Amino acid sequence: LIRSAQAATLPEGSWSDYIVDKCFELYAKYTNDWRKAITEADTLFRSADYDKTSYMGCTSINCSFIILGLLYGDGDYYNTCKIVSLAGHGGDSTTPTALGIVGVICGWTHLDSTSKSIINEKLWQDGSGVIVNLPVDPTTTYGTWMYMASNCEEKFNIKELIYLYQA
Repeated sequence: LIRSAQAATLPEGSWSDYIVDKCFELYAKYTNDWRKAITEADTLFRSADYDKTSYMGCTSINCSFIILGLLYGDGDYYNTCKIVSLAGHGGDSTTPTALGIVGVICGWTHLDSTSKSIINEKLWQDGSGVIVNLPVDPTTTYGTWMYMASNCEEKFNIKELIYLYQA
């Protein structure tokens, strides 16, 4: 599935395409050791800071951690969570991204009962849960909770969003 998404969305030879290819190479190289793959990805995808005296994490690292988490997690919600969150660098953003992908791809029926209970109570709410897209600061007109979705409605049903991505 990752390879088909790569072919459909990433220009061949682009930096993003390279990252995905390298993640598959790391997965093949360290088939049973996600920690080594993460460590090498961390080295491969660091960028020199503006003054070249230090290095900074960047989206390349985060994207590689998500892809490696999906590969090593193999559709298992908890394993994916463990791998991506322990990888570091922004695990607060990479982990929910990876878990959202697992949830959308695998669907509700593949989740264990504990995860279902937590997700239903906190988010899904028997299919009636909504995402609220309000301004971060009510006194401003810029910056929304889902900053990349500023043209979205103020509230929308999570079920509709999931069906959109499953199609």
